[in-house]
Amino acid sequence: VSDVMSRAWVAAGDAGQIKISNYQMLNAYNDANRIMRKLILDQFPNMIEQKDNKTTTAGTSFITLDKKALRLTDVRIDGRKIGAIDSKQITDLTATGKPINYYMDSLETLSLYPIPNGEYPVFAAYIPAYTDAIETDESGYPTEIETLIMNYMVAMLTGGQADTSAWADELGRILGNIDGDVLMMGGYY
Repeated sequence: VSDVMSRAWVAAGDAGQIKISNYQMLNAYNDANRIMRKLILDQFPNMIEQKDNKTTTAGTSFITLDKKALRLTDVRIDGRKIGAIDSKQITDLTATGKPINYYMDSLETLSLYPIPNGEYPVFAAYIPAYTDAIETDESGYPTEIETLIMNYMVAMLTGGQADTSAWADELGRILGNIDGDVLMMGGYY
């Protein structure tokens, strides 16, 4: 994030960081990042998906996820996919066994049904809630996406126009080049 901010200061003509404060720059980064994240959710949600590997404890009906989850995309117990259930459908809240269903009690709590009767590996994939970045964070984006974010930051901080509608097309082109473990950016691998 600090690298993107440094590039934005130079592009905004404030390499000495006199006109634009660190606070303003970081806020502009987070504004741009929120917009980028929404576009990525529409086109390539796997890019921001969080994956947690946990283990159940006998007698404990829930596990706590590493981050707040907006949407669960996959939950597995011992390698087998389990289904979502509405907690109101459960008739025996004290039943124990190998979990076959899950439900969310809160954004961070994944509850399992029946209550685990032993230790089982749990895999949970989900779309995490957005949290503001700080300067020491990694953006997690390829350089071309960081450049889109930087251009937005510069436009917002210098009174220019930030065309986020063009982002969707450019993002589609960038993400269309992602194929497995190989990422082609502007003709380079």
